[in-house]
Amino acid sequence: MGQEVCAPCKQFSTEEKTNEILKQKNIEFSNEINDNFTEMNKDNNGTNRILKNTNSNELDRKLFLEKWEKQLPLLGTKINNFNENIPENLNNYLINNPYQNTYTNHNNKKNYEAPAIQFKSNDNIYFGNWNENLRLEGYGKMYMKKADVLAEGIWEDGIFKNGRVFLSNGDRYEGEIYDSNFSGKGKLIMKDGSEYNGDFFDGKKSGNGIMIFPDKSVYKGEFRNNFLNGKGEFNWSNGIKYEGEFVNSKICGEGKISNGSSFYVGEFLDNKFHGKGKYEFKNGDIYEGEYKFGKKNGNGKYFNNNFCYIGNWNEGKTHGIGEFKIQDKNIQCSWRNGEVVEMPHDLNNYYNNLENEKDLLNFEPQNEDIDCDKLDYLIYDKKNLNSFKPETNLTDSTI
Repeated sequence: MGQEVCAPCKQFSTEEKTNEILKQKNIEFSNEINDNFTEMNKDNNGTNRILKNTNSNELDRKLFLEKWEKQLPLLGTKINNFNENIPENLNNYLINNPYQNTYTNHNNKKNYEAPAIQFKSNDNIYFGNWNENLRLEGYGKMYMKKADVLAEGIWEDGIFKNGRVFLSNGDRYEGEIYDSNFSGKGKLIMKDGSEYNGDFFDGKKSGNGIMIFPDKSVYKGEFRNNFLNGKGEFNWSNGIKYEGEFVNSKICGEGKISNGSSFYVGEFLDNKFHGKGKYEFKNGDIYEGEYKFGKKNGNGKYFNNNFCYIGNWNEGKTHGIGEFKIQDKNIQCSWRNGEVVEMPHDLNNYYNNLENEKDLLNFEPQNEDIDCDKLDYLIYDKKNLNSFKPETNLTDSTI
């Protein structure tokens, strides 16, 4: 029978959940990210253990251990049991790990298993493989006491290259590491249920990726310095969808946004309609023209099956000189704050032949029913998802 997965591990078993969310929203994402994380080469009896490199024989290993024991006073203190020396909440995450039996012949370099050790220089505790130069090499796991962080994965000449990093707050990272930071392809899974899959640079989300938020809203696109920057697609859980450009996690540039019944396509600035655009309202009315900070402002055309207004706008209302088209008539008038203040002298004769048409001149345009400023998660960096810089680096502490 397989091992029972502990509660913390179940919490992070999100692969199926992630795929289901993306499938529901018709979003595709490359499977190339961290393929190695899911490939396990278990030994015959399925046990979890540190594997010895097949390139080394028993004599090599004996000589290595003799050398290791001689240098131990300078390195640190031997630890009888690695798991008993790290916090339980971090230790639980190591159950059913995917790295233990992976890369057994890492880079064709000889490496040797040694007892767990607590380094003298920084109190870090390490258990895993070493190379002949007494540098960490191959699979290993390290608990960084000062940072309260657990790292598990693959080491190259004393440097952690890729694997899993567990933070004491419940977040975890899986992927490539460079200079003690998330860099390359990786996955960041947060305790609150949010998840990022994609590119990292210097500890920050930078490049292409997918971000899934706790309420199942999904962003797919470009990131820079932890912000949504560049082109992307955001699908909110309430049905609103935006495709276009972002600047520092704000809708900015050209794009299209829809709530299923209304849509706007055009220019944005800081989460507001700003510049030239077209808004189609749910009742069928259409506005094409200029916007300023979310409101119709400047020159624009508002029309439906009954009439068409072409003219000036201010703060969302007709204001200034405009032309009103109805049936076969073009009427030029002046408006102020949405009401007619000046019209042609012979207009009364025209109205005598039409019923209720005069009210159309004082029409009430539809208000935009998509308020970008009220959409959550546009600025999500407040969630403290900044770079991972532990107090002690993910390197060994050899002499």
